[in-house]
Amino acid sequence: MRYEPAVERLERLAFDVRGNGQTAAVAALGKIGTAAAREAILRSVPAFGQGHDFWLARALAESGCESRFEEDKFRTRTYFYRLPGEEAWRPLR
Repeated sequence: MRYEPAVERLERLAFDVRGNGQTAAVAALGKIGTAAAREAILRSVPAFGQGHDFWLARALAESGCESRFEEDKFRTRTYFYRLPGEEAWRPLR
């Protein structure tokens, strides 16, 4: 079920709360899956450490985006996403 009024509160939680609450807020935004929820996920990226990029990419994928990563020789991953209907890949950070 897509409960759009929760987007604003979940976005605040993604910025204010740390740990499981923060990742749970982003996961919930992904499940809502609306354009506003996707934008909230993208705005919350700076509030997360780079080690959480997997969770952000997963939430974007649940909201209808495509996601992928590239790994360098040091096994550092760079995540990319593509918005629905677009052809260009964008870096998450």
